[in-house]
Amino acid sequence: ISHLSSLLDKVITCLGFFLILLLVLIKNIQIVKSKALLFLVLFVFWCIGVTFIQSPGKLASLLFTDVLPIIGIYLLLQHSNQAKENRSFKALYGVCRFYIAIEFLSMLVFPGGIFTSASGASVARAQWIFGSKNNVALYMIIFVAIIAWYTYCSGKGQKKFVFYALMAFFSIAMRGEDGVQLLAGSSTGIVAILATLCMIGYFYFTRKTGLHAVGNRTFLIAIGLVYFAILAGGTLPFLQKIVVDIFHKTPTYSGRLSIWQTTISNIMDSVWVGHGEVDFYSTVYIDQQLTYTSYTYNAILKVILNYGVIGLALLLIFLFSIRNLNAFQCKLLFSGFVGLLFVGMMNELEIKWMVFFPLLISCVGDLETENVKETVREKEDVRLKLRIVERGGKHL
Repeated sequence: ISHLSSLLDKVITCLGFFLILLLVLIKNIQIVKSKALLFLVLFVFWCIGVTFIQSPGKLASLLFTDVLPIIGIYLLLQHSNQAKENRSFKALYGVCRFYIAIEFLSMLVFPGGIFTSASGASVARAQWIFGSKNNVALYMIIFVAIIAWYTYCSGKGQKKFVFYALMAFFSIAMRGEDGVQLLAGSSTGIVAILATLCMIGYFYFTRKTGLHAVGNRTFLIAIGLVYFAILAGGTLPFLQKIVVDIFHKTPTYSGRLSIWQTTISNIMDSVWVGHGEVDFYSTVYIDQQLTYTSYTYNAILKVILNYGVIGLALLLIFLFSIRNLNAFQCKLLFSGFVGLLFVGMMNELEIKWMVFFPLLISCVGDLETENVKETVREKEDVRLKLRIVERGGKHL
């Protein structure tokens, strides 16, 4: 079943991209130029170039898994922005609601999982529509943030948002290794969805009370510091003391620390450029058994390992160059991005998911900027016509 699901996913991806290209040919989609888009293009080309040089055998996989989806997402967003009616965004809103509902119902109907698989994991786990306990958080966070954004933009459905947010939370929190269990879900996923919901609540609270909200770029810097604290928590004595004495947690993060140390050692062999899509294997003890894994369990380390410090720098420049990042509707989308970054603290994130929310925020920000420019032009046209009328129409 797992192999059939993987094949079906590839077929649907190819079909979807074909339909997007068909849409581009039928519709005249205008590309809105911006600095953010330029740096995203540079980042994508850098990833392609490094992979082509360092690991040419993985280039096709990179193009299929990450590059084509990024292009498809951008074209669809531009088409939706330029449409007279927001039918595409409304459809996206409907799809997100449907997926949350169907995933929650699948958990109720199949409490032991639809099937069990160890594909892509060290142990066999119960699987539902969006995978195991470690996979579902990413999708639920994306769906919740998009629903929050659309309900605000449309001015309706706020009560429905709470309903879907609760379903998304329990879809994450109730997933165990072998089936539905109370709060047995991925601890990282639970923290990530709570971070997303808290961010959404915080932005609504500051908007309602008139208090000044912390800027999104400040949040990015703070999250970067959290990443550093987690990675260094097992190696720096003062951070290790905080983890053990205050939080009463082992600083190995379920064996991740040894994997991170191996990953950092591999990074130092090509720190600026990276290794491309090369698999480096680390050893870790799971259930008192020695296991080999090529998984880095950290999104930032994975970016540096594959594409070097230069690749990470291009990604960060893209993030910090997005216009209107602090517009309220962009803050709601940014909440989802924060949730994904929390997921990435203990897991890898594919490039397409790392740029999904920033790309969506960028397109929304570009649309808002273009609308402002259009409004200014319309006002200037009105003023010009008034001046002509006041002068008796001499220039007509």
